Amino acid sequence: MKQVQLFAAVLMALALLIGCGGSDSTPSTTGSVLTGEPRIEAVVKIGQNNLKNPGQYTEEELRDPTRVNPDDLINPTLYGVQDPRNIQAGEEYWFQLVRYSQSGQREIINDNVTWSVSDGRFADIGGNSGQFLSGNNATQTPQFVFAMYNGLRYEAPYAVKPRQVRLIGIVLQEGTDQPIPGVEIFLYDNFGTLVGQVTSAYDGVFRASVPTNTERFEPTVGSIPTTFFQSFVHEGLRYSVGFPQCKAPLPQLEIGTEVLQDPIYLTPRVAGQPTPSPTGCRVDN
Repeated sequence: MKQVQLFAAVLMALALLIGCGGSDSTPSTTGSVLTGEPRIEAVVKIGQNNLKNPGQYTEEELRDPTRVNPDDLINPTLYGVQDPRNIQAGEEYWFQLVRYSQSGQREIINDNVTWSVSDGRFADIGGNSGQFLSGNNATQTPQFVFAMYNGLRYEAPYAVKPRQVRLIGIVLQEGTDQPIPGVEIFLYDNFGTLVGQVTSAYDGVFRASVPTNTERFEPTVGSIPTTFFQSFVHEGLRYSVGFPQCKAPLPQLEIGTEVLQDPIYLTPRVAGQPTPSPTGCRVDN
């Protein structure tokens, strides 16, 4: 299993992100990372048996990725915020209602939150704790996690997939290495069929679940903040977003955990300058 080289929990200002608002009775938590408004997130459950020095963190601290150093883990890939649409069979998470301050601080809302799922055949969740265990059956229809808080219901879609490739990567700003949350990545197989989608978390990291024949990827046009060019850089090559021939290649994937050894970089816009020309696009498609 490949190891994470550098996925430190770095906080950044979230003012560049686009929020996704819902109705007054059921606020939406399915869009980009929101600033100030509560949203549902799933956090990988870290056990004491994954610590190099068991007991160095309390159980409460282990539920908060901003308080755990990945370097303290035996397996640092079992760490971080998980896009709940990419849960695999038999995995455990903590679902949390959280909000982000203007300065990027992540706050977990613990008190007076009640949890439930839309269909108990696919997962169990602790009504008061948010502790989540996915079943062995893959979901075929949309499923939801619900959180009741202060008389309002919040929801987030989730999916249980079979055990396949856990693909981990990170989206950063070119030049500063600041993480960029809320960027959605589409993943395609060898026929160009969409086989997965995942959104980067507050620290820029994404955790996708995809089949072994996944070959290419690209960020989506609508999820890239307007302050960045509609292109991305990966492994030294630049790709234009939204063009079929400009998807970046992935290494050969095997069942288990695979970590992209190079970040996905987005380039900040410069007034008066056009989008940089691509250097990695194919000419055969």
